[in-house]
Amino acid sequence: MINSRFDWSTNLRRALVIFGTAAAMLSGYLSATADDALIPWLPVMAPLGIFIVLRPFGGLLLFVALLPLESAFLGLGGLTLTRLLGGGILGAWSIHVLIENRKIRFPVPLRWAIAFIGWAAISLLWTWDQGAATERLQTGVQLLLLPILIVNEVNSRQKIQKLLLALFSGCATVAGLGLLRMARGSNDWLLTLGEQGAKEYASYLVMAFLVATILGVHSTGRLKRLAWIVTLIMIVPIIAAGERGVILALVLAWFAILWVNQTDFKILLIVGLVFGVLYFAPVLLVRTNLVQPWIAERFTFRNVLETGGSGRTDIWKVGLALVRDNVWIGTGIGSFKSAMLHYVDSVRIRGFISHGRDPHGDWLSVAGELGMIGFLLYLALLISIGLRAVSFARRTPNAETKLLAITILGLFAYSFSVGLTSTYMWRKIYWLILGIATVAPDVLAERQGSTAIRQIADQQNAIKHYETI
Repeated sequence: MINSRFDWSTNLRRALVIFGTAAAMLSGYLSATADDALIPWLPVMAPLGIFIVLRPFGGLLLFVALLPLESAFLGLGGLTLTRLLGGGILGAWSIHVLIENRKIRFPVPLRWAIAFIGWAAISLLWTWDQGAATERLQTGVQLLLLPILIVNEVNSRQKIQKLLLALFSGCATVAGLGLLRMARGSNDWLLTLGEQGAKEYASYLVMAFLVATILGVHSTGRLKRLAWIVTLIMIVPIIAAGERGVILALVLAWFAILWVNQTDFKILLIVGLVFGVLYFAPVLLVRTNLVQPWIAERFTFRNVLETGGSGRTDIWKVGLALVRDNVWIGTGIGSFKSAMLHYVDSVRIRGFISHGRDPHGDWLSVAGELGMIGFLLYLALLISIGLRAVSFARRTPNAETKLLAITILGLFAYSFSVGLTSTYMWRKIYWLILGIATVAPDVLAERQGSTAIRQIADQQNAIKHYETI
């Protein structure tokens, strides 16, 4: 078990040296990159840093709760608050590891993740775009540290529940801001991801909707009623966001849940009604003037066929031509946007592809940039996590544990499915879900085992007591 308490009595001097060094490095970094947007946050950084050192998991909860706000609210020039917070959490956790001499765990999925990022680093030798490759690799290394932290810090059912609650709270907050028209995709300075901000914002809305529907179907009592109320409220901002890929991901996530859970006809009917409401919601919301007509038009099958999924079919045709010419090692990490222009004339497309188009799919991004070697490593990572999640969700008999397992499986399937039509794997939320899905089966299984052992011990003690009488 990991002891999250910090022993000041025996390790004060060493802690102050390490923390002081880290604070000095962080101060230098902030002084070099600070702008007017960052200055208001400076007074809270010192007490926040002390809190994180004392309670790294508390800092992790704050990070998770603020993460959904990053796409449309917490931009600080070239920085984001969650990036600063994440660096502080990692530093504080490292201090605890060094002082308490902890052993860092690397389960099989993490080993595949390390191999994948390692292969991406090797691709720097032949990448078509050195600048983009270096930036993307830095992002990849930072993202890899997130599941490593989660796997080694989250060691109880309570911590998993708190992480999921923090994530749901953040997503629900974003939905509230969306209803107030304060967190929409636009050119407003609050957005940190440009035109991608709206897509990531919509992914958080549907993530909250997914969790709410899971609780509505599988929970009981007051929680069930509250979940359905949240589900109905969430429909408006989801449709208003106008992003179709996240709706498709929601459908695929529920298919995964229904397949694993082997549910009865009643649950199938309820889920079918939910998607029926979603299907007709755009028309109803246009009539009530809650969304614009062009947004409702985006959700029709005719619009998808006419536009080729907003040009995705053209991009995928060109991308597949790129993959065929660089099948084993790819064009190098981060180089898809520049490399694809060399293949535009090799295929017949319906529209025009401008410079710097995103691959609009994790599968195409990985296959094109890292070749079949990188693609197989990425596939091994997802399969190793998915098999563990599916196996545990099917075999656990406890109702409360099964609800947690189904929720985590749904989030994992949803994150993967979002990446089918957009580049999602280089987002913090993606690797957060990978970390939770990796650690949850082991932690929840240990809890079940310890509960079973206690029950057996209680039964044995009762038998001995009866025999004594």
